[in-house]
Amino acid sequence: MEAHSFDDLRDYILEVNSAEPEPGQVDDWEMLPGPHPIHQLPPEVLSEIFIECLPAYSAAPNPTRAPMLLAAICRDWREIALSTPSLWCSFILSVDLVKTVDGSAVIRLFETWLSRGGSYPLTMVINGVASSANYALPASFILALSQSSSRWRDVNLMLPLADFYRLQANEGLTQLKRLSITATANTAGADPESPLPPLNLFSAAPLLQDVCLGYGFSLDNIILSLHQLTYFESRAYAPAAHYLKVACAAPGLQEIRLNLNTSGTWGRSDAVRSNIKALHLLSMTEKDNDILDCLTCPALETLLIRGFYNPILPQPLTPFHFPGLHRFLARSSAALRELVLEFPSNLPDAFVETVQILTALPSLERLDIQPLAGNTAQDIFVRMCDSTSMFLPRLRVLTVQVNVCQIRTSWTYDAMTRMLVARWNKQVAKDVEQLQVFTFGFSPVFWASEFRPFPQPDSATFEQLEELTRQGMDLELVTVGV
Repeated sequence: MEAHSFDDLRDYILEVNSAEPEPGQVDDWEMLPGPHPIHQLPPEVLSEIFIECLPAYSAAPNPTRAPMLLAAICRDWREIALSTPSLWCSFILSVDLVKTVDGSAVIRLFETWLSRGGSYPLTMVINGVASSANYALPASFILALSQSSSRWRDVNLMLPLADFYRLQANEGLTQLKRLSITATANTAGADPESPLPPLNLFSAAPLLQDVCLGYGFSLDNIILSLHQLTYFESRAYAPAAHYLKVACAAPGLQEIRLNLNTSGTWGRSDAVRSNIKALHLLSMTEKDNDILDCLTCPALETLLIRGFYNPILPQPLTPFHFPGLHRFLARSSAALRELVLEFPSNLPDAFVETVQILTALPSLERLDIQPLAGNTAQDIFVRMCDSTSMFLPRLRVLTVQVNVCQIRTSWTYDAMTRMLVARWNKQVAKDVEQLQVFTFGFSPVFWASEFRPFPQPDSATFEQLEELTRQGMDLELVTVGV
């Protein structure tokens, strides 16, 4: 038998998949298109190849894709597919609660996949689409979903808020590792006269490590075991201090992502020490900066801070409070490797403060900073060429976005091209890393009173940039938002 790689055999199956035959079209191995060594493989090997044909992410059941298509190719493939439970343990199921009457069709599909998956842990997304709180999942579907709870491993539930209280986990959530929950639209507003009690459905999940709380949920209305978490995300706006308890309760926490709205009252004078490696603070206002004064993160490697922007109101990102960031970085003394800052460049101290922050972070390998005033960007480029300052010596990936309304009329690309040539060719100093990826763009400001055209590089600049690209630099000039 001629040797074929695993990828060759998988590609052959995917080629057969693309033909999209009708179910029952082929009954025997001999009728498959052309002789191929795959016909001689033992079933257990074919099972492994079938698994490699699955979509990269959970997908809705579809007869034109694996695994359903594999079961429709021929009798032999169907037997192999149906005897491979790992093919059927990952799926997305959407239920239109407005149109669903008894949910019988959805329940049959759900139970079919459950039975074919045997006892394998489930990775699933259940999306109960509702336009108001008057709609709910059929009782029979709630029962089937509850009965599968002992197999939940990676679960994303988007349901009317009341339906979460109808679910039961009588056999325990012994395999649950990742959880994402969202109350669907217009269902999270509880009656203030009779509020719902905290949801305790997920309180006993000994393996739970990854939690994402979406719209309708906060730590006020759900009971979770926090001590074993390694990842925590809150997409619902909540006070910053509200979530500091996660950092206190989860000593193994590695990453936290928060949408913030008000600082609240923390009530502690000392900073919480956490070993998190990644901190993402989204929709941050000036009032939220006290979360940085309440944290010390010596192991931090990635920091992302994004100011709040309301696309409806003609106003820029809310002011950013630099002193809080300065204190946090100095207190943590972390060897930060990646920094993303999105804040308005029209602050009077943005130029000085931005440079001071970057100067204090010689360990940075990736930097994304936007939108900057033109003079701040130019100054960063100049400093990166200075062999005496050793400014950002470890930097390998740089993204810079400039506010088009805050550039000099005499803007040129000279400083940028000099920096790129010097950093690519390692001309600054022998200990300075090579800059490998560079993205630069102008950000339009839609609340500006007049439109200002984007400065275009001249032919000499284009030639220099093209030469760097030919030599291997990953370089891109973009116009953001247009």
